[in-house]
Amino acid sequence: MDDEWDEYQEALKEYKLEHGLSDIDIDDGVDDDSFGNSAYSSDRALFKQGTMSIDLGSTNVRIAYLPNANENANANSSNNGNNQKPKVIVNRQGGRSTPNSIIVETDGSTKSGTLAAAKIYERSQSNNPVLNPFTLLMSQQKQQQQQQGDVNVDVENDMNTIKMTTNYALENMLAPLAANALEQAIGGSSSSNRSSSPSSKVLFSVDSLNGVGGYNTQPIFTYPPPNTNSSSSSSSDGSENESESLYVQLYQDAIKDIISPLSIAKFIPEPICAVKGAKFFNVLPPVSSSPSPSVLVIDIGGSTTSISIVESSSPPYALQYHSRIDNFGGETIIESLMNYLCKSFYDVPTVKSVSDTMGVQRLYDASKDALKEMMGGSKSRVQINIPYLSVDDKMQPKHLDLGVSVKVLEAEFNDYVKDNIVPDVIVPQNLLSSSLSSSGQQPNDLESLFSSMIMKVFETSGQNPFTLNSVLVVGGGARSPMFKNALKASFGKLAGEQFVQERVVFPTGALVEEMVVLGAALSSSD
Repeated sequence: MDDEWDEYQEALKEYKLEHGLSDIDIDDGVDDDSFGNSAYSSDRALFKQGTMSIDLGSTNVRIAYLPNANENANANSSNNGNNQKPKVIVNRQGGRSTPNSIIVETDGSTKSGTLAAAKIYERSQSNNPVLNPFTLLMSQQKQQQQQQGDVNVDVENDMNTIKMTTNYALENMLAPLAANALEQAIGGSSSSNRSSSPSSKVLFSVDSLNGVGGYNTQPIFTYPPPNTNSSSSSSSDGSENESESLYVQLYQDAIKDIISPLSIAKFIPEPICAVKGAKFFNVLPPVSSSPSPSVLVIDIGGSTTSISIVESSSPPYALQYHSRIDNFGGETIIESLMNYLCKSFYDVPTVKSVSDTMGVQRLYDASKDALKEMMGGSKSRVQINIPYLSVDDKMQPKHLDLGVSVKVLEAEFNDYVKDNIVPDVIVPQNLLSSSLSSSGQQPNDLESLFSSMIMKVFETSGQNPFTLNSVLVVGGGARSPMFKNALKASFGKLAGEQFVQERVVFPTGALVEEMVVLGAALSSSD
């Protein structure tokens, strides 16, 4: 692994020189003079080069960097003064996020990020499928919780296999991303900005530990907290319940080789990071205008959707409630469009009925591109054209050429919600409103699904819309007009249009999907 690491470092340097990436000014969509927040300050004397946050999402990974205001690290990252702000770091392809995907080949070589994501469906039935480290961590956590106290040898062997796969996949995906981010953010050569062991895999360390290698930067990782039971107590940055501790423990074990000592890493719940970021960038209403400092955070990711209540009077903020549903988010809209195309082209009900994995991969790519056009608001109808998608009984080529409107997509998506809520596939019944369920009001579209989930939050937490400071909506899925309109309609019925206008906040631009990672970078002093 050390030889491979050295080769990667040399290749990265050559790539940066060839493409002129030594001095990159990253545009985070926020005017440098507009954030106007001088309240943030911290003593990060131990980490002279600042803080780097890593948000391992269900679909994408994002990395942000906050330089230390007390040090002049170099010309690239220096921005002296109290008004330091975190910035999202672009990857080697110039993207502000990287697909959370990796392929581990039989010979041990790997492909990650965009290269791996492009083969998710194509490799779905192979011996070397595309792995998602977030999903692997979740699966490992779930299996360990289910098998606690079981000393069966077969079970233990299975768990060890999952652990090895998770650790290898997560480290081999995150390490190159973090190395690239550190070099872009801090700049300079390994010899000038890293400690004295160039062959070490360590990326994050402190100056007091000579010879271990690594940048003198504190790593901060976000994590999804577990669902709250009605009897559970609130948690915060400093108090984790058993399920949280297990997830963090598994995460730490997977990345321990790139951090020295491991204790310098911080792990902070995603909803708390979102509120930190929103306060720093002044997107929330003033606390004085509401009876409570509590913020309802709705995070619509690629494959997960969560609703949380964060008490935000003063750091460290406390997580009062959290509910998360898996396999439901922005990617669900893509799957709905794929199902619609499969009905028209293959004459099957869902994409899962199609055995042609390469054809399904092409459907996914085309659906994703079509949604970008529709969700951007530029088009209400798109034409999807995929030549040579299949062949007929006479081995003649078949081409897909189909127009899809936003209204058709919305109807298809709501049908998906309706069909999957009843069998308890998307949302467990205990995360839906008991009062609505008892009166026979089962969710049958996206708006009613959100209404039921939000009411469940209020039933469990004892709060209501008017005890909140605000509702903060974040995540890549929140860019979709379908999710945005459904949430506005839901809160409009629950609390009125004035509440929607004054307290429901959709951050603009890149902030809506980068708020969590930016807020995490601000958390070094908590």
